[in-house]
Amino acid sequence: LSLWFCQGWPGARLEAELMEDLAFPHGWVLIAPDRPGYGGSFSPRPLSLNDWALLVGRLIAYLGLERFSLIGLSGGGPHACVVMAKLSNQLDRACLVVPMGPLHCKDGFMKLHPFQRILARLTPSQSWLVRGVLHSIRPLPYYG
Repeated sequence: LSLWFCQGWPGARLEAELMEDLAFPHGWVLIAPDRPGYGGSFSPRPLSLNDWALLVGRLIAYLGLERFSLIGLSGGGPHACVVMAKLSNQLDRACLVVPMGPLHCKDGFMKLHPFQRILARLTPSQSWLVRGVLHSIRPLPYYG
C-alpha cells in the first residue's frame, strides 16, 4: 500500500515523519518527495499544478506502482487536487486535510497575512531565502 503525501506550505517532505507511527504498522509506505523549490530541492522556474501532476505520474511509473493513495495537507491541497484530477484512474483513495485554496485568486491571496504573501511570492524562486527566514523564526524546542 503506497501513500503519496503532498506536504503543506511552506513545508517539505519531513512533514511526513508525523505520520510514520500511524502508517508503518498498517503496512503503508509513505512517498513524500519535496515539491520543486521546497525543502532540499531546486526549481529553475515556478512549477504549475499541471506540471506537478505530470511529475507525480512519472515518479509513480518509475516506482512501478499501479495504484496509490493520496493525502494533501494544507498548502498541499491544491497539488493533491490536480493529482486527483489527472491520475484518478490510478488512485485507490484520496484525502484533503485543511486544504488551502489557490493563491492565484487575488481575493484569496490578499486575505493572507502580509508575511505569508511575501513568502508565497519568494518560495518558488528563492527557496533558500525562505528556508533561512523560517529557520530563524522557528520556535525553540522544549527540552524538559
